[in-house]
Amino acid sequence: MSPRDRRRPSGEAAAGPQPGSPEAGGAWRDVPGGALLAVRLQPRASRNQLLGEQAGALRISLTTPPVEGRANRDLLLFLGKLLRIPPSTLELRQGAHSRDKLLFVPGLTATEARLRLDATH
Repeated sequence: MSPRDRRRPSGEAAAGPQPGSPEAGGAWRDVPGGALLAVRLQPRASRNQLLGEQAGALRISLTTPPVEGRANRDLLLFLGKLLRIPPSTLELRQGAHSRDKLLFVPGLTATEARLRLDATH
């Protein structure tokens, strides 16, 4: 029996897709006025980089330590530069004290934002 089989008694269905999961539409989701982005942040990395989508979130590594909100600030600066929008317009909606974050990207659809990130690498 695999570990996945042990999590749930046989025949019992999962509650449904979790927010930000691939079944729920991946890391990006369109909302009125812009898009929501699920991010998995890796602070104290060797360099700032976009690592791609994994488990329904965009993985990003930053050199900044998660101290006094500095990693959050640098995340907004990094994404603002990649998306070519002012970092001050990005809004951290969830996850101020977590590696898993939810960001609001105003004025761009999920498709437009994804295309801008794809153009950077």
